[in-house]
Amino acid sequence: MKKTLILTVATGLACAMSSMAAQYNLYITGATAFRQSVHNAALDLFDTPPATNVVQSSGTLQYGTKTYGGDATLTSGNTQWYMRGTASNAVPNLGTNELVIHALFNGSVQGIKNVINKDKLYFMKGDGAIITNTPTIAFTDVPSSSTPYPTSATADFDEDKVAVQPFVWTRAMAGNSLMTNVNNISYEQAKYLITAGRAKVSAWTMSPNTNLVYLIGRTKDSGTRRLMLACSGYTYNTGLIMYNYDATNHFYYPALDNGIAAAVGSASANNGLVGSAGVDGVNLAWGPGYIGGGDCRTAVNIANANNFSIAYMSFADAKTAGITGSNWSAVIPFNGFYPTIGTNGSFFKADGTPWIWGASGTNNFSPITSGLYSGWAYEVMVYPITDPSAISADQDLTTAILGDANTQDTILGIFNKKYTAVQTPGKGSIEKQIESTKVAGATAIRIADMKTSRAAVGAVITP
Repeated sequence: MKKTLILTVATGLACAMSSMAAQYNLYITGATAFRQSVHNAALDLFDTPPATNVVQSSGTLQYGTKTYGGDATLTSGNTQWYMRGTASNAVPNLGTNELVIHALFNGSVQGIKNVINKDKLYFMKGDGAIITNTPTIAFTDVPSSSTPYPTSATADFDEDKVAVQPFVWTRAMAGNSLMTNVNNISYEQAKYLITAGRAKVSAWTMSPNTNLVYLIGRTKDSGTRRLMLACSGYTYNTGLIMYNYDATNHFYYPALDNGIAAAVGSASANNGLVGSAGVDGVNLAWGPGYIGGGDCRTAVNIANANNFSIAYMSFADAKTAGITGSNWSAVIPFNGFYPTIGTNGSFFKADGTPWIWGASGTNNFSPITSGLYSGWAYEVMVYPITDPSAISADQDLTTAILGDANTQDTILGIFNKKYTAVQTPGKGSIEKQIESTKVAGATAIRIADMKTSRAAVGAVITP
């Protein structure tokens, strides 16, 4: 770590000697692609797992509605939730004090900005009510150094690698037989598509076909977009020609890459955005493009002969039912490689579809872990290195309880504890959550499983 966490004796003694239980609040924001892993690891921190059956009701586990950033589902995939209980077994430094975790996942780059700039976000309370508060930590699909908000520019925050996130290229398949020809995307094709926004089908078929394939692009707060650009050697602010897909009338209209609305043919054009403008229109500042991976997935999955969409998305988004079907045929290789390989040593099953497990089966990510497949990024956690309560008046955690990735018996020390490849990850750790989901087609990779590394997002892979 480039900075050292300072724990004072006085703070530690104060926690140990306190005779009255207190309540401490952790506010999480950041990457939507990693939200399920965070949710399940957080749930495992508690002595008695929080639970509820009703949205916006009393209970120790609550999920948000669409009004303030949630999506009204009672699942780990919701972008907004609340958990409350004691966690003394997993986090000894917490003692008998109560831990409350509030989460609002709004995007990788947006999350880094929110933490470092101490922005007020909408978080949930246990009764379903909404409060505004600064976030404590953020998860991001890319390191902060690849964004306009590096932690190195502040003395209050640092970051640490949490896991590895795979990403894949996907194509529209339903109702469009021409897209079966788009069965691979090379580095050169990707580099061209990213800035041009579209390319002729003949780039894959070598025939005089004039149909165009369009890249469905994400907004600038997306870690997915940042990785896609970085892997082609582009910077965060590289200018793009972007097109959005009109899902009603089935044509593509240009979305300007300068935050100005594209007034071309679509009633849904909203500052060039596809998806929710967000609470108080916060997403308008990051447009144009598709707000979330789910928005891209929806577009790519539309069954229409005029759907010529290609999208880059996280493995987790691609896994969600809808885009991949039962055989993952919508996922295409990058430079001839898939992120997974089968037990037969091939990328393909007997029926010619990718060897990728969905709800059952353990994905073999050796093309990523051994350096053959470059479509991956480190999942990173941005966190305060001094008392959060000293950084923002609406924070109540101390470093003695919050900790960092290198301190034992603290929230982050347990949450992001690193284990060797032969160790069994412990209760409350993100690595335990990843390990436990391997048999159900895990969508993230433990850092201990990596045989290769890279110095920065999109950088050269080294052994």
